[in-house]
Amino acid sequence: MSSGWRASLEVAGRDNGFAGKDRRAIVTATVASYRQAMREFAAMTNLDVWYARADLDQVQADLRAQMGARQRKMADRAMAKARTRDSMQEVAKLTQLVDGQPRIIADPPLLVPITDLLPKEMDQQAFQAQIKNLLAA
Repeated sequence: MSSGWRASLEVAGRDNGFAGKDRRAIVTATVASYRQAMREFAAMTNLDVWYARADLDQVQADLRAQMGARQRKMADRAMAKARTRDSMQEVAKLTQLVDGQPRIIADPPLLVPITDLLPKEMDQQAFQAQIKNLLAA
């Protein structure tokens, strides 16, 4: 766990009025939990790690007794907002329909459709067929 995360926890704890002793306990417990999760992930396959998910309802239930009314309300709002988000929203932001097919919207240097990288004289359909064959193999 990077020092940035530890610092963020410290700042968040201070901002929410936690005493220094409590903030240290929060940071220590979080780092220990992170270390344990990394040990468990290390024993898993890549695919199992990819599909691993935190049960946020259980996390919230575990922490609810330690939260004040304001914190519970903020957590409930954040959870409700998180539940409305999905990967399809991101797909809609990153793509546009071209001839009925979703295509990546160019946003160099981060997002560049492969066709934008091809020399003009290269046959794009032949190249796409090569990529599809490669992926299928």
